[in-house]
Amino acid sequence: MENRIVTPKDPSIDLIRILSEGTYTSFPQALKEFISNSHDAFATEVALRFEDDFATLSIRDNGEGMSADDFTNVFASIARTGQKTPPTPEAERLKRERIGRFGIGALAVVGTAEKFTIRSVKKGSGKGFLASIDLKDLRTHYEKGEDLDKVWRFALSEWQDEKNSTHFTEVTVDGIRNDIRQILQRSGKSLTDPFQSTSELSGVEELRWQLGIICPVEYVHEYPIPSKYVKAEEDRILTDVSKRLEKNQFEVTLNGLPVKNPTYLPGYDPDKLKGAEAKLLLRRGLGYDVKYLESTADSKVTYKGYLCVQAYQIFPQELRGILIRLRGVAIGWHRALNLGASAATMLTSMSGEVWVGGLDEALQFDRESFREDHPLFVWLRDRIQEAVNAEAVKFRERSAKRMAMVRRGQKKGTGKSGKPKREKKSADPRYSHAYLQPEILEKMPEYITRLIPQVNGAYEREWYEAAAMVLRRIMETLIIELYTRRGWTQDVQDPTSNEFLMLKALIDQLNGDARLRVQRRTIDGLNRVKELGDTAAHDFRVRIRKSDLDRIQSVARLACERLVFTIGESAPTP
Repeated sequence: MENRIVTPKDPSIDLIRILSEGTYTSFPQALKEFISNSHDAFATEVALRFEDDFATLSIRDNGEGMSADDFTNVFASIARTGQKTPPTPEAERLKRERIGRFGIGALAVVGTAEKFTIRSVKKGSGKGFLASIDLKDLRTHYEKGEDLDKVWRFALSEWQDEKNSTHFTEVTVDGIRNDIRQILQRSGKSLTDPFQSTSELSGVEELRWQLGIICPVEYVHEYPIPSKYVKAEEDRILTDVSKRLEKNQFEVTLNGLPVKNPTYLPGYDPDKLKGAEAKLLLRRGLGYDVKYLESTADSKVTYKGYLCVQAYQIFPQELRGILIRLRGVAIGWHRALNLGASAATMLTSMSGEVWVGGLDEALQFDRESFREDHPLFVWLRDRIQEAVNAEAVKFRERSAKRMAMVRRGQKKGTGKSGKPKREKKSADPRYSHAYLQPEILEKMPEYITRLIPQVNGAYEREWYEAAAMVLRRIMETLIIELYTRRGWTQDVQDPTSNEFLMLKALIDQLNGDARLRVQRRTIDGLNRVKELGDTAAHDFRVRIRKSDLDRIQSVARLACERLVFTIGESAPTP
């Protein structure tokens, strides 16, 4: 037997396609790569500018620059981050945390443009270079098995006689893809206008908003919450973050306008700020509050951040969820992180940022997500879940306190006779008309009656998915209660596991039970509640609206009342 070591062939040019397409899933994320490179080069100014037709973009910074050798051996090479060198005076002054890790920056725009050009002068060298590659031609070599080093090649020229004090890097991207140009050319609102979704903004303004979220830049306002409510000790995490961003001295502009983190909370629908509750909604500790998270000395992952939870839905809606930052840069966008049930009722009203360290090994190659099964990420998510659980309790307490204050305010608007004064408005119907009247279930056990304020509260706060799911649970629980009181519990249990049946099977059992003779319209009502609850729970493509719940309100109430009446016909369980 002959033993030998074999060396596989060098990779083909398709490696570039696989890496670029798999790593940069959106245009803003691709631009983040170049801005991060400028940050790591200790630039204090980065200017992005599109030509009028949006076919060309230039990105110029005043960083330390690079030499032709730096470009060839590091920037243009794949997965090479360069050797560590002694810190420069600028690096010592700014003391920034390095963002770059994988060494794939040159791939950022391979699939988005026709040509890539870079010019740079390294500080103190007096030399500059220009390199370019025809990306349109490069893509014609895909899926032909051609060697990487035969196609991934740059035309490069050098010059001298630059002043030693000159230093910059300028990237030019020509022939931007038509679909990207169409988005950028879209007309719309400005960032100074009120908007509920970034899709309402013009294309360039949406990109400016997105870059402000992604990049390590200062907030539009000093903090992400009103500065008048910020206290030095209580809000130490926010004040520390703000100081660090200011010390970072990293300014980015897009077409001459500043790119800053647009987070500013609370952010309500303007219509919510017109009623009797309006003043309360903007008060910290009543209409919203901030919860802080911070790791301990023995934590597996270092982290610190904040959660801001407000009374009603957050706008713009893209701020809903939690944003994780690694070395100051956003990993993806705000998202739910698959948090547990306690987050469900307040997910649309919650926004936060968490800065983490020591989570690099859980980072996916696309740098927009983490491996959600990685032990370190799971551990971090559990810590966030603990904070959310604690805040969920306070969230309900604030809601109850606020509602009590609103009711007291409404009572002050009545005369001695108890009738409303003519000059005062009558009570807001949202607080006097529940979706499901509590008296319907008042004689039921506590584990059923406690669901009534949940469905009514979710409906009132416009959490329509949550309301539909709780309504479904009420019907499930009433059917189970009916069979339990009759002593027929086994009829609604799985014979193998002894777990209670799902709602569909419960309805089928009820429908076919000759002992109960439940009316057809009751079964129809239960099926309609089930269908909407299932859609809310499982179909992420559909958004449940108020009108959906309103359409089934009457049949849900009638089905509920008929079940309660049937339950009352039997003797209570001892």
